[in-house]
Amino acid sequence: MTDPTDDPAGTPIEGPTDGAAVGPPGSPADGRAGGAGVGGWAPRGALIFLVVALLVVALAALLRPSWFGADPADDVAPDRRFSTTLLDLGVEDGIRLSDDNGTSASFTLPVPVDSRLEDPVLRLRGTTEVAESGTVFLRVLVDGVAAYVAELPRGTKDLDADVDLPASSVRDGQVQVQVRLTGNLGQRRCNLTTDLGSLVVLDPKRTRVLGELDERLQTVRDQVADLAHEVTLVLPGKPDQKWFELAARLGAFLTQQGHVIDFADKVPKHPGSLVLLGSLEDLADLGWNPVDGDGTVQAGQKGDRPVLGVIEPAADVVPTFMTTDVVRTADTGVASPRTVDLEQLEGKQVTLNDLGVDTPVVPITDRRSWRVPYTLADLPGGSVPTALRLDMLVPPTVDDARWWVQVRLNDDLAQSIQLPGAGRQRVTATLPAGAELLRNEVVITLLRDRDVGGCDVRQTSYDVQLLPASALVLGGTGAGLTTVPATFADGFDVILPTAALDDPTVSLDALVPTLAEFSGWRRNTAFDWDAAPSARPFLLFGDTPPELSPLVTVADGRITSTGLDISTFAQGLVVQTVRSQTQAGLIVTPVGEPGPDVPDYGREVARLVADGPSVIVNADGRVVSVPAVRAESGG
Repeated sequence: MTDPTDDPAGTPIEGPTDGAAVGPPGSPADGRAGGAGVGGWAPRGALIFLVVALLVVALAALLRPSWFGADPADDVAPDRRFSTTLLDLGVEDGIRLSDDNGTSASFTLPVPVDSRLEDPVLRLRGTTEVAESGTVFLRVLVDGVAAYVAELPRGTKDLDADVDLPASSVRDGQVQVQVRLTGNLGQRRCNLTTDLGSLVVLDPKRTRVLGELDERLQTVRDQVADLAHEVTLVLPGKPDQKWFELAARLGAFLTQQGHVIDFADKVPKHPGSLVLLGSLEDLADLGWNPVDGDGTVQAGQKGDRPVLGVIEPAADVVPTFMTTDVVRTADTGVASPRTVDLEQLEGKQVTLNDLGVDTPVVPITDRRSWRVPYTLADLPGGSVPTALRLDMLVPPTVDDARWWVQVRLNDDLAQSIQLPGAGRQRVTATLPAGAELLRNEVVITLLRDRDVGGCDVRQTSYDVQLLPASALVLGGTGAGLTTVPATFADGFDVILPTAALDDPTVSLDALVPTLAEFSGWRRNTAFDWDAAPSARPFLLFGDTPPELSPLVTVADGRITSTGLDISTFAQGLVVQTVRSQTQAGLIVTPVGEPGPDVPDYGREVARLVADGPSVIVNADGRVVSVPAVRAESGG
């Protein structure tokens, strides 16, 4: 009902029509009984309302300062703040939920155990896109229990959700999170698709678990859990060969864990985590103070920052200890591991459970996809998968419907297979030979196909599961650089010149990304200085001895091969396979100070790696240019 005082058409204001005087409300001329009472009540009521509103706002600002642009961590002492992000897990591109990428995802965020995290919050930040005719809900499960559900607004919006976490969720040192999208497109008009028509992107830097610590981080395991995405390994002074080997192995293992590693000889000013490598005297000169006690690995502080120190160059055990579950035993300020031997994957297959793929029961209407990333270096024997054996649990469906499975390898469709029935089903999809890369991704899509359709057909949701016993079947062989994991599977030597110690941080920056890429998960390697290749496979870092007859040569400011003679780049690497008289190996020749980015290595024999796109060289020493045809005209 419209208030007549606000009538845009100028409707006369209703009031006395008998000629009586009209005065201000509450005056004797008001013409209303009790005018003085009304006039006195209105200001008091407004004042009470204002006071209540201010109290509500103040309470909200206290409990949820982020609503008002303030971060609750701003008022917390620096050594009592804790925050871990998706980026710290190595999820550099964030998490995308959509019909194409999958409508559910899981991740586990490490948190301290010994320093209690109080009032923990899961902060979800990013963007959402929802069709105007859609109804989409974002659901969050923590440790398998529903913790948050909200309908997403239509259109393109910012995601800004805080999920209060129960204290029990952080007691075991990790928060297990699953995010899901559910809903449908509106049915006011005929929609033959059951897609949600939505996209949710979780920002890797801003999606995090945070809270206030009851005390600063003082144990080894808590400071390991606190490592950020970017970690700098600091080697003060002039490190010898043993310290170099420790830094190389620890850097490679942390890289495989998803961290970006930098090396320095002094504490950098940029943000990120620090791990100091050196004697107690060297680390004291950097302003580092250990918590207490003696040990190979020690928790400590530099100013108000928690900083780990490694004071003994135990390269054969410390990297494995710090980057595997065994570090959870380090509940004091010191740790002195002596032996940590890990079980390695073996056999002619590797299950999805072994690969860490999340395989919960999920709902499906007409399609559901699972992504299975893997690298050849982590598979038993460095072998190339030849097939994917799928174990699936699907329900019975109507007579005119059937279940199909499609398998893609690196965006190429490998096979489409109809499931023979319902219940527990097993089918095997052949993977195409010659399509492998060093890093790969298999995408499995389950489809429900019907003979009938249209708007009068009821869309039904079913629960299905890709079983964790599904496996990659091994036995294939690679070519070029994809043969290196198999060559290195039983161990290899890293051959280095002593000149690498002249500027160790530059040498480590150039070596570690490639070492991490081609070596298997947590595989210890032997280091050999100023040596020639022997009876073991090898990774040779530096200039290539002429007796190895490399395909590509870097010398005198030129890069040459059979079909190539060009000036060297200012910063980059030449990575190529080679064979000595007795063994196969890999040569990594740095130029300048190469960056940390690693290309998608494949079946090529050599690659020139610089900032931006890299250059492939085939077995004949000629450059591979893709596409090898002219561009279409008239565009």
